[in-house]
Amino acid sequence: MKTAKSRRIIKLNSKALDALPRHRDGKYIFKGKNDKPLWPRHIQNTLDSILKRAGIPHKSTHVFRHTFASMLFEQGEDVKVVSSILGHASVAITYNTYITLIERQTTKAMEAIEVAY
Repeated sequence: MKTAKSRRIIKLNSKALDALPRHRDGKYIFKGKNDKPLWPRHIQNTLDSILKRAGIPHKSTHVFRHTFASMLFEQGEDVKVVSSILGHASVAITYNTYITLIERQTTKAMEAIEVAY
C-alpha cells in the first residue's frame, strides 16, 4: 500500500454499479476464465489488445484515472474533493498533477463572471 489513503471506499454512481458483474449472493465480483481472480495485468492485456486492433498506441490503464479526474475538474469539482476521491496523501499532489486543468477552470470562471456583469 502506498499510503493510508490508498485503501478507501469509493462511492459509485448508478451507471457504474449497473455495469459491475454480480455474484448470486449480490456481491460484486471480477473473475476471469474458470472463475479465477481477475488481476490488473489481465485488464492491461485486454486494453493492449483493443488498442492494437484500433491502431492506437499503448496506454496504461492509469490513463482512465487521469481522464476521470480531468472530467471532474471540467465539471468544476473542487480540488479537495478530487484529491479525496483519488486517494492522494495531500491536496498538493492533486494540485501539482492537474495544475493546468485547474488554471484553465479558473480562467473559465473569471470569463463567466465577466460575461455575467
